[in-house]
Order: sequence, then structure tokens, then C-alpha cells
Amino acid sequence: LRGIGQKRAEAFRKLGLVTLSDLLRHYPRAYQNRGKLCRLCDASEGEKATFRLTVGSEPKTTRIKNRITLTKFRAFDESGSTEVVFFNQPYVSDIFRVGQEFRFYGALSMNAKHRQLSSPQYEPYREGEILPDFISLYPVCEGITQKTMASAVAEALRLLLPTLRDPLPDSVRVQSQLPTLSFALSCLHQPTDEESLSRALRRVVFDELLCLGL
Repeated sequence: LRGIGQKRAEAFRKLGLVTLSDLLRHYPRAYQNRGKLCRLCDASEGEKATFRLTVGSEPKTTRIKNRITLTKFRAFDESGSTEVVFFNQPYVSDIFRVGQEFRFYGALSMNAKHRQLSSPQYEPYREGEILPDFISLYPVCEGITQKTMASAVAEALRLLLPTLRDPLPDSVRVQSQLPTLSFALSCLHQPTDEESLSRALRRVVFDELLCLGL
């Protein structure tokens, strides 16, 4: 795959991933539903939520004790504003510009003076681009980030799904009301809604139990 050299391939091998088929069977360990937007004024303290915010001030980085850097700026929606804080990530100063919109996912904390969003996940809003509601979280190891894993899996899906053969006879699949294997693998890695994800999980569990029974 593009972007995977010898060193990164060794990191994948530590996870038991050698072939593209291995990637297809490396299922996410959890999912984040970022599709439901929450206004700042409606957020519950300490609970993770998704916010669509506009950057309101230039990021500023300061160094605090023990060589820790703190980068912060203000962002807002129609209901209020919050301070966005990143620790030891000074490079974010080059990412956030005043007036730009981002989708943030994280937990809001509040005190008497202000709200604060600490080290959230973020994605830029670009005109004409639709952000996925569900984000897959994979088992990873040192040298493999979530972004790297998601990119490798997406490429494996693109290359293998068009020629993937379903081991289940159509008669068995239809009788048991199961989706095709291609559909199940695609939805497991890149779900679009909870119903499709539930169907995909049911197909994979069926296959595993069938193999065990055989």
C-alpha cells in the first residue's frame, strides 16, 4: 500500500497484519458518533459531544512547567463561546485560523468564568465536503496511528471488495436475512448509520459461529 514502507510494515506485523485480507478482518474496537451536533449552551459537563465551532482568536502557545506547552484560542457557535486548549501540540497553531469552521469532538468543562474544551478531536469543514457521522477506532500499536490504520483499511477495501467472493450460499444468506460479506465489511469499517452497523455485526458473528460449528 502507498505510504507503508518496511518500518511501518513491521509495526503492522506486530498487530498480526501482513496482507490486505488481514486488514479487512482487523475490526474497529469502538465507534465515535460525531454526527449529532450539540450547541455549547446545551452541553453537559464532562460528557463527550460534537460541536461545530468557528475559530474566534489566533492560537497562542506558552510554555509552562516541566517542558509542557499550552496552545489555546477561543471558538464560538450561535449559543456562546469556549476556550479550546491543546497540550504539547504547538503545531496546531498552523492549523486553526480566525474565521474557519471546525467540527470538534470532546468533553466540555466549565467553571465560574468560562468553558473549556481540552485536546478535542477536530476536522475542518470544507464547502461541498460531507464529514462522516461515525469514526472507527482501531486497535493500534506504537508506530501506527488511528489515521494511518483508517487510511490503510480504506485502501484495502477499495482494492479487495470489488472481487471479494462471499463464502455463504445465497440461499443460506437470504433465509437468515443476512447482508453480503462485502456490505458487512464495508459497514463495519465505514458505517453510515446504526442500523447498517447492526446488520454488519450480525453477519460477522454468524460467520464466526458457523465456522466454529463446522
